[in-house]
Amino acid sequence: MNTRLSPLAIILLAGLLGVAFALSIVNLNVALPYAQWRQALWQPDVDDIAQMLFHYSLLPRLAVALLVGAGLGLVGVLFQQVLRNPLAEPTTLGVATGAQLGITVTTLWAIPGVLASQFAALAGACLVGALVFGVSWGKRLSPVTLILAGLVVSLYCGALNQLMVIFHHDQLQSMFLWSTGTLTQTDWSVAQRLWPQLLGGAILTLLLLRPLTLMGSMTGWRVTSGWRCPWRASAP
Repeated sequence: MNTRLSPLAIILLAGLLGVAFALSIVNLNVALPYAQWRQALWQPDVDDIAQMLFHYSLLPRLAVALLVGAGLGLVGVLFQQVLRNPLAEPTTLGVATGAQLGITVTTLWAIPGVLASQFAALAGACLVGALVFGVSWGKRLSPVTLILAGLVVSLYCGALNQLMVIFHHDQLQSMFLWSTGTLTQTDWSVAQRLWPQLLGGAILTLLLLRPLTLMGSMTGWRVTSGWRCPWRASAP
């Protein structure tokens, strides 16, 4: 898989980043004038509602969005590199819906603790990922088979999740809002939990960069193309 970006792709990516940055600045300036940003960032006035919202809601929301986006991007790159499949990412492989289903189950059973939800998401993602790989293993992890299996399992898990939300709406109301993509924050606790995890994942990725590259370049094309060894052992 060619990992080099064309000049047009670089220009488009830079343009999207520039537009996103400009829109963020405009929205923040609408919520709070630019002259008050420094005070609201470091020492917000407790009597000023705009500064309190800026410090405890808008900035944490922006930080969480950036951290989550970076994490999903990192995972997508790893999937594509290891599987040598440009369509491989958490959604197409069903991993994202598996994690969501795990969180829904823990929320429904009222299992306390943030770590419980995180481990449930990890368990759900691993189980769904193993199921997808198991289904596509007979086809030597063919790219088309892998993506189709991931999409089917993803739709199935999504349907189960929505059924639980419908029948247990009172208990899973927050889960329903979360699944719609809301990033509402009331403090910096989520961002403070996310950045060490993302940093650790990035460091592990850098440490394993060479093995991952070798894995993709030496065996990825054979596994994902459905190639079978034509040699047969002959009796002496």
